[in-house]
Amino acid sequence: MSRFDERFQTYAVPQQNREHGFDAVLRRGNLNTESFIARRHYERRHEAMGQEIGLSVKVEQQSWLIPLSACTMSGQTVKPQAGDQLVIGSDVWEVHAPDNGTPPRERHTGGYYWIVHTKIDSNG
Repeated sequence: MSRFDERFQTYAVPQQNREHGFDAVLRRGNLNTESFIARRHYERRHEAMGQEIGLSVKVEQQSWLIPLSACTMSGQTVKPQAGDQLVIGSDVWEVHAPDNGTPPRERHTGGYYWIVHTKIDSNG
């Protein structure tokens, strides 16, 4: 690791986590990771309304940066996959492949994070 990488990981990443991070847990079935900080990567919102039947469905898609080191369940390193859940507070985001065919997870430049694509449905 270069001197720049060391300083970035030591000083910049903790600052970003404090300002932009959310306490999260990755869940697969009945297994959970330890709590970690997830940061927003980007988000998309879709809203569809069926006015003739009075139905409103809102789907939010959010990509998160999750530290590779946080993805450990029962002592084994795991890769986030479709069907896993990212629990942030009372919100449960489902890991899924976005509409454009991108896989549900990608390795972030630098290799320290997964970019995990998720969605949450809100029916009103």
